[in-house]
Amino acid sequence: MFIDQLHQDHVNTSKLLVLLQKQMDAFDKGEETDFSLMQSIVDYMSEYTDSVHHPKEDLIYAALENRDPSYKNLVDELHKEHKQLSSLTKDLTLILEEIVLDSVISRESVSRQGHDFIKQNRKHLEKEEKTIFPLVLKTLTNEDWKSIEPTLTKQDDPLFGQSIQDKYKALYSQITEPES
Repeated sequence: MFIDQLHQDHVNTSKLLVLLQKQMDAFDKGEETDFSLMQSIVDYMSEYTDSVHHPKEDLIYAALENRDPSYKNLVDELHKEHKQLSSLTKDLTLILEEIVLDSVISRESVSRQGHDFIKQNRKHLEKEEKTIFPLVLKTLTNEDWKSIEPTLTKQDDPLFGQSIQDKYKALYSQITEPES
């Protein structure tokens, strides 16, 4: 079922958040931080999560509301969260670009934005996995799924899909590298 792919996207995103957390922890300790790696993670989140994954979820959530209008407030809340996450992604992208350009940015600001990005994404993933996806599976019918399926774009994941884009190869090797 299509929701299995959304779940796998969440698993993949969680891996990226772990990598980002390690970089933020290093940054907070004043240790060497791989800002290029951090940029790749945030770029992927913008390119795939915000632009492909969330719109697919939004279609499913619209079907949920259509099936049972009592879920309108919940669906509105999820749409709002998706917009907030996209905004956090853009903000972190900008601050990382400034760092790479050697602009003067307070460590506190970088730390706050980085940790907030991680925290809000994890909170959202947990909500969808523990509450929303089970609700969707319980509520939507086979007919609902059949009507949703043709509207979903078939875009390959540029990092975890069939073919890894060149710009994500270094990131992919970090994800698949065994822990030391």
